[in-house]
Amino acid sequence: MLQYLVKRAILAVPTMLAVSGLVFLVLYLVPGDPAAIFIGDRPATPERLAQIRHVMGLDRPLLSQYADYLRKLGRGDLGRSIHTNASVHSELLSRVGSSAELAAAAFAVATALGLGLGLVSALRRGTWVDAGAMLVALGGVSMPIFWLASMLIFVFSLKLGWFPATGFGGWNRLVLPSLALGFISSATLARLVRSSVLDILGQPYVTTARSKGLREPAVIRRHVMRNALVSIITVMGLQFGTLLSGAVITETVFARPGVGKLLVDAILNKDIPLVQGAVLFVAVVYIVVNLLVDISYAYLDPRIRYQ
Repeated sequence: MLQYLVKRAILAVPTMLAVSGLVFLVLYLVPGDPAAIFIGDRPATPERLAQIRHVMGLDRPLLSQYADYLRKLGRGDLGRSIHTNASVHSELLSRVGSSAELAAAAFAVATALGLGLGLVSALRRGTWVDAGAMLVALGGVSMPIFWLASMLIFVFSLKLGWFPATGFGGWNRLVLPSLALGFISSATLARLVRSSVLDILGQPYVTTARSKGLREPAVIRRHVMRNALVSIITVMGLQFGTLLSGAVITETVFARPGVGKLLVDAILNKDIPLVQGAVLFVAVVYIVVNLLVDISYAYLDPRIRYQ
């Protein structure tokens, strides 16, 4: 297992280099002058702007700028925000708590809804319950997250007044964003659970377990869900990427001070170091989550061994 972890860590390096290089190139091609953004509304002469560009290293060739960025990154230095002059590291740390809270709550909602809808749909195949559950899942796949978030705010905040529309702090401010983000992510999981459970229900070992007099709940728990978990966990890991991308929109709509909103604000301000730091952070989280998913396979299925 240790050898496998080392191998995966080594393979993650070119992935991170590709991500950082792509982000660096895209930001370089985006119109706008970071030096002018740094100055803001204060008057500045062309000489002053040129001096700031020199200090920021913007007057050097692109490859030279990227090499310098990688050297700093190797030392753990993500740079400083152009807009606030605070370190990117501190900016990210100040937002991680809000994003982690939202991701955990949304993941719980997505897992509960996805497993529940998929399992009920499979066990009631061909009935109105099956059709209703899959209709809900289809709605989740088709529905834009910004529209669902806006509707939740309109109904439960503006009309009914049950929950605050925006902000961070307290469980009541977490309900609407986690429902919006979790519902969208649950749709794919529900359809996968349904197909996996239906496939396993037709296997001979399930028929044998029933013929031995094992009660149906025990059959579902011990034989059906346990064997379906490998494929389900795989999709849950992939859906975590959907959560990360959806969090950018969700945090913006609900004005939550998370990494997603920080990334949007940094892009609008063309805050290059902050955009790079936020994207790298998201990439690292996604790589770690998928590594944990791969490791979980060995515990769910003893036949799987990593070398």
